[in-house]
Amino acid sequence: MAMRGARRAKQQQQQQQQQQQQQHGGDSFLRERLDATGADGLVPALQSLSILCDSRRVSTLWASQLTEGPQGGPLVGLLQQVLSQDDHRGTQQAALSLLCALAAGPPQQEDAAALLLPLAASIFSSSSSFDIRRDSGETLLHLAFNNGCRHLQQVLTTTPPVLEAVLDTLQHCKYDLASVMIALDFISAVLEKEPKTRAEIYAMGGIEKLEGVQFLHSEAIDKRVSFLISKYFDNFSDEEGEGPSSFSGNFTAAS
Repeated sequence: MAMRGARRAKQQQQQQQQQQQQQHGGDSFLRERLDATGADGLVPALQSLSILCDSRRVSTLWASQLTEGPQGGPLVGLLQQVLSQDDHRGTQQAALSLLCALAAGPPQQEDAAALLLPLAASIFSSSSSFDIRRDSGETLLHLAFNNGCRHLQQVLTTTPPVLEAVLDTLQHCKYDLASVMIALDFISAVLEKEPKTRAEIYAMGGIEKLEGVQFLHSEAIDKRVSFLISKYFDNFSDEEGEGPSSFSGNFTAAS
């Protein structure tokens, strides 16, 4: 009996040691991951900065100070570093929210956000989750059409192509209403400001992709899609007198 008790006590001690080792190993892994991404400190910091830079909520003084200086100031450098890494979804979402707030702000903040246009376009065209791409798409929407469309030319000519990614959003994210609304806002505005984009949209199967989001969300969405197709693409080839291949890829942004 004494030997059985000793063996049982030894087994319990070994189990406790194994549990402690596993716990310490897990804690070590968590610490290493947080050290690598800085997520525990970055996410709340970025969220706070996003509120400070939202011109709809607070004065633009904070955002102006944060984006002063060459290359958009230290804030742009921080965003570039965070958005270049995709190892933590939370930090990427918080960074995109801040970038979107800058893009939707006054000219100085928008100019700072425009420095990260290629990075935003890359995320929008990536295989990231639909909500990450949606946030980057909203940023691009603001960059293209905020403050008199000053960056529309850059948005339309950047790489990867933004217009193609917008149409892909209608195809691959058509069940997400917010993504559809952003895509329709972009297409509607770009067709109004740059009529030549009709050729490119037509050539990329834009009509079919627009029709693909009908009868999924609301009557308002259905009517909007019908209006866009009717206004810009009915008898398109006859009206233009030449096929969609005539699109040159060069845009002149309207003010």
